[in-house]
Amino acid sequence: MNKHLIKFPGVSKLEDMATALILKGFSFPEMENYIRSVCRWGNFAGVGGRVIKNNTRKQIQNAFVDAYAHLNTSSPNVSAALSSLNQLHGLGTPSFASKHLRFLNPDICPVYDSILTDKLPYSFSPTGYSEFSVDCQEIARLLNAAKIANPARTTQSWLAADVEAAMFACFYL
Repeated sequence: MNKHLIKFPGVSKLEDMATALILKGFSFPEMENYIRSVCRWGNFAGVGGRVIKNNTRKQIQNAFVDAYAHLNTSSPNVSAALSSLNQLHGLGTPSFASKHLRFLNPDICPVYDSILTDKLPYSFSPTGYSEFSVDCQEIARLLNAAKIANPARTTQSWLAADVEAAMFACFYL
């Protein structure tokens, strides 16, 4: 887990940025800054520029508002949230879309990229992402029930995004 934090710093800052973005109703220029920052964090800063260039502000805002609406219900639907972001030209499916969801709701949204899809049995699709999310949430629940501290959070609680980060570190770092 610590290897992941060293290789990909700024997680808490991006989570705070996502919270502010939600509170501001996904408005620009915060939206543009968020997209560019998440893509830079994911080591492909150019993706953010392509998303901004190849979609209107309204398309971007609508996709994120719709995605967040799917996450912010009593029965969140991460597959539908991912599908909403996949409508944006240049964001990628599901890799960079899942990175954006990860910061919007780390409790239930892991990142699912080509590195993990090579190692895990889930399809590289909204359905596979949903299955991976459910399993990450369950692992987080088990870690929390066992009182295993999460070194990445001051609360020491595990979230789905933290479980994914630990897997990524095991496979890649």
